[in-house]
Parts: sequence; structure tokens; C-alpha cells
Amino acid sequence: FAEPLADGSYVLADGSILLPNGDVKLPMGEILTPDGAMILPDGSVVLPDGTTMPPGHKLPSYNLPCFVPPDLPKGTVTLENGVKCLPNGMMLHPDSKMTLPDGSVKLPDGRLMRPDGTIVQPEVDGSYKLLDGTTLLPDGVIKRANGEMLLPDGTVKLPDGTYRMPDGTTKPASYAPPAHHLPGFARCKRVPEGTQQLEDGSRLLPNGMVLMQDGTMKMPDGSVKLLDGRLRRQDGTMAEPLADGSYKLSDGTVLLPNGDIRRANGDVLKPDGSVVKADGTVLRPDGTVAPPGYKLPEFDLPCFGAAKLPAGTVHLADGSQRLPNGMVLRPDGTMLLPDGSVKLPDGRL
Repeated sequence: FAEPLADGSYVLADGSILLPNGDVKLPMGEILTPDGAMILPDGSVVLPDGTTMPPGHKLPSYNLPCFVPPDLPKGTVTLENGVKCLPNGMMLHPDSKMTLPDGSVKLPDGRLMRPDGTIVQPEVDGSYKLLDGTTLLPDGVIKRANGEMLLPDGTVKLPDGTYRMPDGTTKPASYAPPAHHLPGFARCKRVPEGTQQLEDGSRLLPNGMVLMQDGTMKMPDGSVKLLDGRLRRQDGTMAEPLADGSYKLSDGTVLLPNGDIRRANGDVLKPDGSVVKADGTVLRPDGTVAPPGYKLPEFDLPCFGAAKLPAGTVHLADGSQRLPNGMVLRPDGTMLLPDGSVKLPDGRL
């Protein structure tokens, strides 16, 4: 595996530099974007059709699989050796490993390694029990034994829902803390509470979806959401997405791009089993009803919402997708780069 530079970029075999967002910086200083546009050293932009735009021209952004730049919280301090110390006591190393307060290490591929080198198995919900009695949640939040939640920026969410800020002040339960994406962690919970571990190693979600051991997601109608975002029918054919990226399932429901399922009557089934009615009210899994505007939890479900590919992407016969900049998104979710190296779903090269 290649060692990343301090900013998370990689030097490729052809001398170019792969930037954390998927852009490629060429040896002469030009930057090749995923849609094939070229940003010249003076800031001007040559579009794929050959048109030249002035410096400052706004290019579209893309959420490419395997490229998720870290978003560290305010108050993070960078040491001389390149280690970044987060307000919650975590330390991010230049190789993207994250040392936790109990001495364990979160690896770039998401696994947890104890101080003695052993690899820890996660709980069903993707969390890890730490040596100090706390629980490391999939999004990087640390849950203490007393129910307090330590957020990456040092804020503490109290059991009553209020927040204690790093400066000692308090915020009401309605406060929305800033979101952060830490290397090796999901942006939010990977799977919802109530997910059951099955004997074959797969996981049954409250909405009827099954997360298979190979990372694919089986739908209630028997079709399968693949790692590259496509949907494979029970007969093996590939379904064509609707204009908004959703899919019609064989049972008459519609699978939305974020993993929600819209029923024929307009109700929306969420991954945690909650149902959002047409009038906005929410029927929660415990049977209680919440009013319209109730904030539901978000989940980082495998195979959903990962890819936003540029116009001009070509589907190949083997199921791969070739981007205008020469990268190839393969069916297993990896990205083949022009120099022959491979960007893995966990971000490594």
C-alpha cells in the first residue's frame, strides 16, 4: 500500500498526485478533474469541450467512491510531527491511523486495533467497546458509561439531550452540533439500532433489508443493491434507475437514493423502521407518534448515496464505469486509476 502525504494525497507511479477529492495534479501543475476539465496553473479552466473559462469558474463537485476527505473539528491542533490532536483526545497520524483515548488505534480501513496489536470485532451496530469502559460509535462519537456522548469537537451531549460545550456553556436539546467526518469513521451510524445479527453473518435491518457479508444489501423484494450503487433484480438483470436515482422494486415500492423505501400509499419507510406518513407525522419503531418536523436519525448505509459521477461517464460491458478523466469505477466499488493503482473503498491506495 502507498503511504499518503500529510494532506491525504498520494504520489502516483506516473509522477502525478492524486488529491483527496479525486482530482489529479499533473507534473506541470495542471489539475485534472473527474469530468475531464483541466485547471491550469493560472487558474483558468479548459472544459471537456475545449472551451476556456476564466479563473474562478465554478466547476461541479462530485462524491466519488473511495474519495472522502476528512473534516476535522475546530480546535484541532497540529503538532510538529504532523499528528493532529482533536479536542476529544483522539490523535490523527499522518498515515491516517487514529489513536483513541484508551490507546487503541482506529485503522484507515475502519477496523479497531488494541494496544497489544489484536484486532477487535465490532458490535452488531458497528460500535466498539474500548478498554476504558466507553463505547466508540461508528461516527466517531464516544459514549461514556453514564450515557454522556463525547463529540469530536469536545462537546458533550448529556443524557437529557442538552449539550455541554467545550467552553463550559450549555446548549438546549434543539442545538445542532457541527458534523465532522473523521478518517476511518462513517459520517453517521452505519446501520440502525434494532439491527439483528443472523446466523450466516448477515445483518437484518428493522426495515427488512439485509446487509450481506460481501457488503451488498438485499432488498425486501429479493433484489440486491450492489457496492457500485446499481440494483440487480432476482433474475440477474440490472434495473434502470429513475431520473432521481431511485429504483422501482418488484413489490410496487420505490427504493430512494438514501435507502428509504416509499410505499405505494406515499408512506416512507426509514432504515430504522420508522414510517413517515404523507402528512409528515412519524410513526416510530416503538409505536409512538412524533409530529411533522421530527428529526430522524441518518444512516450511512452501504451501497447508498456513495457515487455522484460526472456527465460523460461510460458504462462498460463488465459493469465498470469509465470516468472522463480515465478513472474506472469497478463493480466491487474500487476505483482503478490511470497509472494502474487502485483506490480502495476504505480510502487506501
